[in-house]
Amino acid sequence: MRAWISIFGLVCAFGAQAAPKIAVTDMAFERQVEEYIHTVSAQSRSQANAYSASGSASYNEYEARTTYIEQGELRKFSGDIKGEILKSGMFQLVQGTPYRASTNEDVYDVIARIKNGDFKGADYVLFGTVSDIDFRQDINEIANTHAHSSVLGLALVADSV
Repeated sequence: MRAWISIFGLVCAFGAQAAPKIAVTDMAFERQVEEYIHTVSAQSRSQANAYSASGSASYNEYEARTTYIEQGELRKFSGDIKGEILKSGMFQLVQGTPYRASTNEDVYDVIARIKNGDFKGADYVLFGTVSDIDFRQDINEIANTHAHSSVLGLALVADSV
């Protein structure tokens, strides 16, 4: 007897053999970071003796803008997915090695990470990317009082492969 199951785009078939082992990555993201640096330095030098005095001053200003792309993974947002996989009882969960930004790997190159052994023992790897993050704050009056309520919200949209 063969059973089919689909979880967030991961489809696998299995029969009487042991439960498939799945590694779930943390959700990958990429963002553009812009840095602005502005420094000002001033120096003054003076000399004096009994007959004369002299002085000089210098003023230096440095300004720079840099832009770069930062890649990483959002930790702890894949907990619900891992919990549902465990709750189903149909799979074993394998812990993968988190992405390390210090390496030259691309966070989206899951094949290279698999070849590097980041998901040892896994039959399948569920990989997700953050496609949209939306923060919002709603402030509302509480009826018949002078108080207000403030609700902070986060909407996170992820795509899985």
